[in-house]
Amino acid sequence: MRSGRGLLLGALIGSIVITIVVALVFRVYFLFLFLPVLPFLFRSKGGVREVKCCTSCDFYTDEMRYNYCPCDGTPLIKERIG
Repeated sequence: MRSGRGLLLGALIGSIVITIVVALVFRVYFLFLFLPVLPFLFRSKGGVREVKCCTSCDFYTDEMRYNYCPCDGTPLIKERIG
């Protein structure tokens, strides 16, 4: 897991450097080059998570506010993933 975090951090630093170089050369800011990496840096570190699944369709969610399937109203079953 540590190497994945380092790879993402390297990609973030690399894209920031590319953004600065492009901004200096072309005088245009390409902020979108490193923004797609940010969600991967701030996701949870836990290995096991609890999800709720529907038995009649393939709906699943990790939000605990759902107790019933929004498609057909079937009660959701808790499962552990990870």
